[in-house]
Amino acid sequence: MFDKKENLRKSDIVFGVILVAASSFFLYRSRTMPTDVIRERNINVFAFTDPALLPTVVCSILIVLGLLLILGALKEGARVNKADFFAIIAWCRSKQTQRMWVIIGILVVYIFILIGRLPYVAATFLFLVGLMFYFKASKWWKILVISALTTAAIALGFGEFMMIPLP
Repeated sequence: MFDKKENLRKSDIVFGVILVAASSFFLYRSRTMPTDVIRERNINVFAFTDPALLPTVVCSILIVLGLLLILGALKEGARVNKADFFAIIAWCRSKQTQRMWVIIGILVVYIFILIGRLPYVAATFLFLVGLMFYFKASKWWKILVISALTTAAIALGFGEFMMIPLP
């Protein structure tokens, strides 16, 4: 994909646009955080206790860096044409990309649904079982044994031996 410098610069444009769009969205979301209660309690030091301060700074920096990435690629002569959009669509339809989205979906389910609603050990066990079944890692009974042993090792190693509280 990045065999030529021209292709690398085209990917810089695409990534820069994605970075600016995502950072703009999160900048907007950080600026709409409810801060009335914190402002009333800490009126003298509100600027330093504003929960939106760090996301605002980080998103603003990312927007500037994304724009610099786009401008740098354009300065070197990169142009995105219609054929490039078809190449991106073909990439989105590829087997590897679909597999990536399934893995991201499994991670989202684990992080945002399982953890917090189930005990950590049960959530991690289900996550490992689901991931290993998706990859067809082994026979079903080996997947269950490996997932159980791995979950137990993580829970004992971090929770009991290192005394790190698990989610």
